[in-house]
Amino acid sequence: MIDAATAEKPTKMANPSPATRMWVVLQKLTRARDDYTRAKDRSTRLALAGNISDFVTQLQSLADTLPEKAER
Repeated sequence: MIDAATAEKPTKMANPSPATRMWVVLQKLTRARDDYTRAKDRSTRLALAGNISDFVTQLQSLADTLPEKAER
C-alpha cells in the first residue's frame, strides 16, 4: 500500500478544465466529511461543517461553468 505522505504529487496542468478541478474539490469534500464523522468535539465539527459548505459552493460554481465550456 502506498503511503499518502510519500506518494508522488501529480504534475500541475497549465489550465485544467472545470471537470478536472471538480475531482480535486470532491476529494477534499470526501476527506472533510470523513473527518466530520470522526470528530468528537463541537468546535471541530463546526469548523469542518464550514469547510464542507465551502467545498459545496466551489462545486456549484464549477458545475455552473461546465455548460459554458461544452458550448465552445
